[in-house]
Amino acid sequence: MGVKRLFSIIILISLTLSFLFSQEEERANILNLNKGKVVQIKVKGKKKEDIRISNGFLIESGKFLVTNLHSLSGGASITAETGDGIKLEPTGTFANSKISDCAIVHLRGKGVSSFEIADLSTLSPGEKVYTISLREIKNPQILEGNITTIIELPGDLTLFILSFSCSKLFDGSPLFNSSGDVVGIVNNIGDEDSSIAVSASSILPLLKIQGESLKGDDFASSNELKLFHGISLIYNSKNERALQVLNEISSSDPNNPFVYYYLGALKESSQREEALNLYQKSIQLKPDFAEAYIKIGSIYEKLGAQEKAIENYRNALKVKPFPEAYYNLGLLYERIGKIEDAIESYKNYISTKPEYAYRGYSRLSILYRTSERFKEAMESAQKVLEKFPDDIDANYTYSLSAEKLGEIDKAVDGYLKLMKINQKRASEYYSYAVNALMKAEKYQKIIEISKE
Repeated sequence: MGVKRLFSIIILISLTLSFLFSQEEERANILNLNKGKVVQIKVKGKKKEDIRISNGFLIESGKFLVTNLHSLSGGASITAETGDGIKLEPTGTFANSKISDCAIVHLRGKGVSSFEIADLSTLSPGEKVYTISLREIKNPQILEGNITTIIELPGDLTLFILSFSCSKLFDGSPLFNSSGDVVGIVNNIGDEDSSIAVSASSILPLLKIQGESLKGDDFASSNELKLFHGISLIYNSKNERALQVLNEISSSDPNNPFVYYYLGALKESSQREEALNLYQKSIQLKPDFAEAYIKIGSIYEKLGAQEKAIENYRNALKVKPFPEAYYNLGLLYERIGKIEDAIESYKNYISTKPEYAYRGYSRLSILYRTSERFKEAMESAQKVLEKFPDDIDANYTYSLSAEKLGEIDKAVDGYLKLMKINQKRASEYYSYAVNALMKAEKYQKIIEISKE
């Protein structure tokens, strides 16, 4: 091996180790900054020996302790201690949501370090997140990764799918962003490792509830929490176990529309007709079940029954202005050539789902471009680029529209940007830029970009 080669390897190893050490140092700093806001909870049952340990975290200057409801199941009392060793004083009252498996415990005293709840309207897939476990209070642990998917479910339940798996050690731990603000709660309702968290949006309504006394109730045996367990299994890709849990609920609670909805979700990819029947049954039990109408519409669309699909999307919209129904209608109208209806649907989607408006603008930009409505195409593409500057379709639509509108400099800048973003088609974008300049008789600019 040559000296230069050996030297290069040494440099590479050195840089790699430096990077790993810096990452470890960053995690240690984040842990130290936030562990005082995380809480080890000891849940005591009616028998002295019945003690379980879980996680929670503080909000509202230590006025409330947030955790998962299933962690409090069977608990007659709890004790709590922060990662900084501060003993907390629970009042013995709490508020909860069985739909989201969330609970807040009221605390005596204020002024301790606590988390702020993040502005969830700006949250999007890819968000960097962290979580801290205090199950072993002398050995706090931290995990980091990203939110890969945001799933909005019936009952105003929002789940995050994480890029990393959390063991039971992290059950009830805060999920917080790089700014140190809480976005969710890690949830391990079963014994399995989990990659889901419940959005912090489920916490906010609980702050307005006066609360009830902790009496050792067995929350975990309730059908509501069993349903949440089934949902968590679905989104942790444990479908056989999910099917078992949901079937158990349907046997004991045959009039629960949500059970049939999630059974339909389990069967949709392989047994469409069966899924269709299950979704229809959920609507029979709950006629205003907008999400079920959307699922039925989606199945009919895949089966080629376009009119039935449109009918069901519209049925969902009769219940409420459901964003996904507008978006699905837009896609369907596009496919059958009803462009104006598609445009109207996407506009409605944008107005009802402003935090994901870029999805609607992305479709609008393409529709306007193909309809040669270049001013509107350029404006819509610009909206997409404000959030995703390197989006290839939006950059192309913006550049082509600018060219058609005679804004040659903007068009050329856009084509040159595309050359960097999508290098496989760099020569094609270069030719677009040159052609635009040729038509505008800007020959000097051609010479300049050829040198670049």
